[in-house]
Amino acid sequence: MYSESIRKLVMDMHNEGKSYNEISRLLKIGKSTVAKMISPTYQKTNAAVGRPSLIGTKEKKVVVEAVRRIKKNKKKLQPKK
Repeated sequence: MYSESIRKLVMDMHNEGKSYNEISRLLKIGKSTVAKMISPTYQKTNAAVGRPSLIGTKEKKVVVEAVRRIKKNKKKLQPKK
């Protein structure tokens, strides 16, 4: 995570018309990092935003519980040595 001063510097350089490549090279940070800092979504949330989840929180809990049950049952079914 970069400091607020680095983010401000990136925005200032971008507003001056510098390219992502120039900003990246001058500040020694990745070009994709520069792009994320400049994106409107990043500015609103102050964090990188990834792909949206395909399932909700409740569905995740159901899946996790199902996996736990399967693992528990596998242990019971394994022959003893």
